[in-house]
Parts: sequence; C-alpha cells; structure tokens
Amino acid sequence: MFLLFMVSDPVLLNQSVQWVIACAIGIGAPLLVRDVDREARTLTRFIPPLVVVASAYTLVEFALTSNVIFDAIYASNGVPTVQRWSTYRVHGFFGHPLYAGTFFSAAFAYTFARWLAKAGSLTVAALAGAAVVVTVSRGALIAAGVGVAVALLLATPLREASRLRKLTSVGLIAVATSAVVSVGLLQARVGTTEAATSNDARFSVIGVAVGAADSTGWLGGGPGLARYTAEPFNPARLLIESSLLQLLISVGMVGLLTYVALMIVRMVDAARMRNAAAAAAIAALTTSLIGYDGLESLPTLQILVCTLFLLSRQNPAPLARALEVRHTRPRIDFAR
Repeated sequence: MFLLFMVSDPVLLNQSVQWVIACAIGIGAPLLVRDVDREARTLTRFIPPLVVVASAYTLVEFALTSNVIFDAIYASNGVPTVQRWSTYRVHGFFGHPLYAGTFFSAAFAYTFARWLAKAGSLTVAALAGAAVVVTVSRGALIAAGVGVAVALLLATPLREASRLRKLTSVGLIAVATSAVVSVGLLQARVGTTEAATSNDARFSVIGVAVGAADSTGWLGGGPGLARYTAEPFNPARLLIESSLLQLLISVGMVGLLTYVALMIVRMVDAARMRNAAAAAAIAALTTSLIGYDGLESLPTLQILVCTLFLLSRQNPAPLARALEVRHTRPRIDFAR
C-alpha cells in the first residue's frame, strides 16, 4: 500500500492496483474460508478430472502439432499463433507453454503425492507428467522434480515403509527422470541456439534487476511495475524472466522476502499436517515461478496460488481415516 502512493502515473497506478488486488485474492481468500475441510474435499474431487481433461487435450495437441480449439479462437480475433521455438511446444488451455508447464508441474506433484499416500491414481499423475514433458519447458521439468522430491520426503507410507521400499521408490524416480531428460524432444531444444539465447538472457537480466532495485533504494518501484522500473537499466529490453526478480524490482527486498517466506510457511504448515500433496504442489509452483515472469505477466495465476494455499490448510488425516473405515470390510473370526 505504501508503494502505491509512490506511483504518480495514473495508467501505471491502475495497473499496480489491479496487481495488488489479484495478489490479495490469491493470498487472502483461503484465510476467509471457515470450513476448510469441506472446500478442500470439493477441490480434491474436482482436481483429478480437471487434470485428466487438460493433460489429454495437450497430448492430442502435441500429436496434431496444432491447438484445434484455441488456435481457431485466436485467429478469429486477429491474434496470430506464434511457435517461435525449434520444437513444437503445447500451450493447451493456458495460452503459453510456460503457463501450461506451471499448472502441470504443480498438478503432477500434487497427484503423485496423493498416489504415494494411497489416496489417488497413478494414471492421473502419469498424464500430468506427460503433459509437463510436451510443454518442452526445462523449468517445468525441474519444478516437477522438486515436487516429487518433497512428496517422497513427506509421504506417510514411505516414511513407514521398509528401507528397501524407500530405495526402490527413489530408484524408480531417478530412472524415470533420466528417461524424461533423455527424450529427444527435450534434447533437441537444449541443443538449439534459441535455448542458449534464453539461458544467456536469464543470466544477463540479473544485473538489470539488481541495478533497478538499487535505484529504488531496494524499496521497489511499484507493485506489478517491474518492467517499467527496469527500463532505464535494460537497453536490450530483455524480459525479466524470473518472478522473484520481478518482485525484487517492483515490491523491493521486503516484498520479495515476505512472499518467499509465505510460500515456505504454507509448505511447512502443510508438511506439519502430513499434507504431502499440497506441500509438493506449492514447492513445484514456487520452483516454476523462479524461471519466468509469471506473477506479473499473468495475474490470473493467483487462482492457482489461492487453490494450493487453501489445500495446504487441510488436515487430510481425518478424511483418510474416514475413507479407511468406509472401505474396510468386517473381519470374521473363524477360530472363535
């Protein structure tokens, strides 16, 4: 709110206010829900079919190398479909491969952790994982790996299992990750000039972000205004391809540390309640956001933040016990 008073341009002020409102909804809305378990149960029923439909659509898009529904919508509105990458990258319902990668990496981490906890289907997790691969996003793949690591650390069945099962599970994940990395689809992009240029730009923009943040006294140039604040220090007009760097420029060091702390608190709180799925999904989301300018370029991404924050407040233990009682058949004591 303090930084809003420092924005003098009315157009930029309007953009700042919109960003603050979106961010406040993403962070604050879950805290206003009284019956968290009821809302979370509704979400947990809705998420698997949503992930299946979205994943299946992206896989079909990749097979056809065309987004049948949305390419036509964009064309009818005069918006050209641009595939500037050497390899076809799906965008599904999300408008950009990076946005799709963020959703699917978080969805994969969530559904994989639920499968480990014997509360979900491996098929759903596999579809989400396949969708991550066909976005051909290295950041999304890393985010999915981080989510899997968190899920393995927190999943109750693994912590109670034998050492052999733990080692076997970790080995299977390592083999699967190696297989994905070895897929020609990803290797083809890693070896291109386009990928090398993207890497160089990501490193170069760090200096731009530091210069812009320093010019504001590390207080920030205004919420949602990282691009405008960085312009004098960015003659090459590089994208600020990191949400964390964007936060550093726009809301300063205090805002950046507060946002990171908030993500950590939600993960720790979910882990404390043995809610491995929510913790893994938030870890994947945070990792994905490090690699591109999601928080400012896509304010509606706060819907995903809001959903995961709400799920992180759920204690899954009572629900799991209820399901266990419901599906346990009565035992007959024949000896007696």
